Amino acid sequence: MKKPVLPKFSQECVLCNCNEINDRMDNACFSEDSISDDLYQQEFFECEFKNVSIHSKMISCLFADVIFDHCDLSNACFSESVFRRCIFRNCRMTGIDFSDCSFTDVTMHDSLALLANLNQTTWKNVEWKQMCFQETSFYNVKFKDVNIKDCDFTSSEFNQTKLSGIDVSSSNIESIATQPENLKGMIVNREQAVALAQLLGIIVK
Repeated sequence: MKKPVLPKFSQECVLCNCNEINDRMDNACFSEDSISDDLYQQEFFECEFKNVSIHSKMISCLFADVIFDHCDLSNACFSESVFRRCIFRNCRMTGIDFSDCSFTDVTMHDSLALLANLNQTTWKNVEWKQMCFQETSFYNVKFKDVNIKDCDFTSSEFNQTKLSGIDVSSSNIESIATQPENLKGMIVNREQAVALAQLLGIIVK
């Protein structure tokens, strides 16, 4: 499986204040700041958010070649936004709303995303590494070329989400909820296979 395409920066980012955000931002760097106002249909190209707190709405926005580094995105709403060639690293995303978002060539690692809303999202050529998705909702999610490594999906729900070809063998899938037909083709380890059998009501001797 190929790795996601990394963000590309044609020139060095310019330090900006979050209160200077306009309809389109290019080569902007936001650091040690916060976004409290709701934003709609903004576009961000070749930007970096570092140690930024976002607890507001950023609806129907476009993020292309963007890095979120050590950001607090807890309870932020990015519904209906598009992410292309983006990186999320060491972020707090508890309660984040990514519903109806599209992710292409996106890397997420070492971040906390408990109780997140990932309903009706699409993920293409994506890497998740050491992500905590405990009690997260994955309703009607579309996956294509997703690489998952050492993630935690404890008590998460995958209703109406097909998991064929998804390798979770290195991750924690304890107490996940889904329909039996969605498990067809999912790649698991032996211990997980026994647990899933019990989930399906199969008695393993």
